[in-house]
Amino acid sequence: MLLAKGLMKNLAFACLAFVLAVPACGGGGLGINGSSCADRKDRDSCLADSACVPIGCPTCGGGLGFSGCYDKDNAPAQKCAAPPCPFACSGFKDAKSCTAAGCEVSGCPDCSGGTSFLGCYAPGDGPDLGCPAFCPQPACTQITDAAQCEGTSGCHGVYVDHQACACAQPGCCTTFDHCQDGAASCAPEPTPPSCTKVPVCEGDWVVDYNSGLCPTGCVRATSCNDCRSTGCDEGTCQPCWTTWECTIGPNEC
Repeated sequence: MLLAKGLMKNLAFACLAFVLAVPACGGGGLGINGSSCADRKDRDSCLADSACVPIGCPTCGGGLGFSGCYDKDNAPAQKCAAPPCPFACSGFKDAKSCTAAGCEVSGCPDCSGGTSFLGCYAPGDGPDLGCPAFCPQPACTQITDAAQCEGTSGCHGVYVDHQACACAQPGCCTTFDHCQDGAASCAPEPTPPSCTKVPVCEGDWVVDYNSGLCPTGCVRATSCNDCRSTGCDEGTCQPCWTTWECTIGPNEC
């Protein structure tokens, strides 16, 4: 009887040792706290047990997914396919790369005909920016186009008669030179001795003067706010000091 009890006791210890040595179902062995690695349901709890190792594939956010927790000695090889990660338009920091990726640039029209870059969004997801409907007026001296100069309030174009072109009509050699602030000042001669030589202005062109009565170039006579552009109801348009006036006779200024 005592012999039978001893055999049963030894058999029980052998069975327990066998159970502890056999990995648990699901590929996980027993962790250091006696529970199966396979019982770990997330990456953090799996990592907390030094006997276990988590496996998983890279995620689109740059981390690692969790597909199971295994005993370090029995972890299977993980085969990962490239994840179908959508790109984020918000990651692009300039208009060129944003549009090249099929995204939509968010910004307001600038004063040069382009669009400012304020962000990159998926098509249709950009915010309503409430862009201003006007641009600040450029300085007259920065304008290099005759039509823009003449069409800009507070500016007038100054021209030069080159006197050397293949045409016979007076003034036909006159071309745009620069854009000047304010209205044309068509003051008559004489000019102060310190001024440069009075330019030649023929045909429909007259001399333009600055505030110091020095010539700056030529302007169209119609730009002068005097009788040269408005005409005279009676008398003739004559130079009178610093302007032109309609006079009946000589010395009538």
